[in-house]
Amino acid sequence: METKRTILVVDDDMDTLHLLDKVLSHYGYVILPASNGREGLLLGEKCDAAFIDFSLPDMDGQEVARELRQKRGAAFPLFAMTANSFSVIQEKFPDAVTLFTAFFIKPFHYEELIALLQKKLA
Repeated sequence: METKRTILVVDDDMDTLHLLDKVLSHYGYVILPASNGREGLLLGEKCDAAFIDFSLPDMDGQEVARELRQKRGAAFPLFAMTANSFSVIQEKFPDAVTLFTAFFIKPFHYEELIALLQKKLA
């Protein structure tokens, strides 16, 4: 029996958490939901990949990504989710480009998200 891959989703928007849970579960992934950065960091040791929103109540997504990247290494798939344009992210968070594997601008296409996730976890 194949072990299901576990995906951390860090977002304070419950609708986004619910939608990603539904979509990712449909593809056989187990979801670890976190509604803030600190919770995400605690769960980050137990997952195979992470989706992190930039706007969190306790810390920004770049901080969460930086800590997870240090703990999990360069090969760990870290995906950013944001309502801002990529140029705004580059301007406000210049280090983010090197921390994240890919960026998804909300609203994003779930097909692209799944395809990239599957590729990075292959």
